[in-house]
Amino acid sequence: MKKGILITLGLLVLILIGVGVYRNMNQQDDKEVIKIGAILPLSGDFAEYGKNDKKGIDLAIEHFKELNPEIPIEIIYEDNKGTAKDAVSAMKKMALIKPVAIIDDAISSITLSILPQCDQNNIVLMSTGATNPKLSGKSPYFFRVWNSDLEEGLYTAKSLINDLNIYNVSILYLNSDYGQGLNSAFSKSYSDSGGNIISSVPYDVENKDFKNEINKIDLAKTDGIYLIGYANQTGIICKRLREMGYNGAIFSTVATEDKEFLKLAGSAAEGVIYPFAAQDTGGYYNLFRQKYIDKYHEQPTILTDVGFDATLIILNLIKSHVGKLDEQINGEELKKMLKNMPPFYGASGEIKFDENGDVHKKMVLKVIRNNQFVNFN
Repeated sequence: MKKGILITLGLLVLILIGVGVYRNMNQQDDKEVIKIGAILPLSGDFAEYGKNDKKGIDLAIEHFKELNPEIPIEIIYEDNKGTAKDAVSAMKKMALIKPVAIIDDAISSITLSILPQCDQNNIVLMSTGATNPKLSGKSPYFFRVWNSDLEEGLYTAKSLINDLNIYNVSILYLNSDYGQGLNSAFSKSYSDSGGNIISSVPYDVENKDFKNEINKIDLAKTDGIYLIGYANQTGIICKRLREMGYNGAIFSTVATEDKEFLKLAGSAAEGVIYPFAAQDTGGYYNLFRQKYIDKYHEQPTILTDVGFDATLIILNLIKSHVGKLDEQINGEELKKMLKNMPPFYGASGEIKFDENGDVHKKMVLKVIRNNQFVNFN
């Protein structure tokens, strides 16, 4: 009898130990998964931007999980196909999932289209590259890790006047929220600084030729041509300008720093000048680049660093709030934390949000030389 009791007690002890081990091994399963959404152009004309963003986001998630394996994180991707219509549909799906935040792409018209739903559902929208000035302060849930067009337009205008002595400029700009916003910001700053705008010609996103638009410019009176748009448009325009006999200076936007621009412009890319955020080698700069090269076997390209930074900012704030995950964070709490967070020294430079959700990164002039993106000075 005693022997049987001892055996029974021993079995019970083993079962209890097993249950404890099982619970410990599956502790993460008892915690509510923290969901982050990403609405990106993973197909369509702007797929390169979406894929670049995704690489940076995935790298940040991987890095965070290495350091914090106890925190369950899930990233949910939706393809906006580069259109506002598809972005709105993707946002409706996201609203049902209720992520704490959504990371969005570099296309201002898309960001503007989904922001109202973020407001309605108290979801933070972190943009990696939407730059239209209309977004500043438009929603308490909106933040971006790239400078507004007001910042870029002012910097470019003053650089052309003060550093390059270019006083007569013609503009070719994309007829979209992004193109219109940057054209307006640049034109005002350039005129206020004493510059003369010879021509300002819009073009449609579907345009693949641009000869008619270039023919509207008086090239003889133009000291420089400013191209506003994405690389898959400005690269072609740059090539057309050289083919049509223009030998003067060509300037463009931060979107120039893209291998697609080099591919489309070919030899015409040589000497194109553009602004870009100054690189700060502190913070996550070196760590990001080494991890990126190790994972993807290539050098980082446009949007990969800001995708990384946007994700890591969100994850670090979630970690500081949740602690042992006794409670779940929501968009309202995350919004307050973003507004009050100290400077974050990321892969793309220093990030500190102002009252409008904007950042103010120092900018420098860059130029294409020998098929490379290098500092102008």
